[in-house]
Amino acid sequence: MNNRIIEAAVRKQLGKEQGELTEADILSITALKLNRLELEDVSDLARFHNLVDLELQDNWLTDLSPLRSIIHLERLIVSNDPFLPEDEA
Repeated sequence: MNNRIIEAAVRKQLGKEQGELTEADILSITALKLNRLELEDVSDLARFHNLVDLELQDNWLTDLSPLRSIIHLERLIVSNDPFLPEDEA
């Protein structure tokens, strides 16, 4: 995983402080809250194919296109991201 902020949040949620984050670990996550983390890039989230619920409020996002590959996503909350184009907010 390239994004240390996302990795830290995933590790906290899984209770896995060390060791490799496996594909099974990533696929086990169905909900993720990444609010107020100053995230700029969400490319790593494209691997989270089983995400159903995702919150990305109060970050520094500019592009949500990596989320298009998450086909099971039912609930996406994005707000107060000042750098996100209006058509993606």
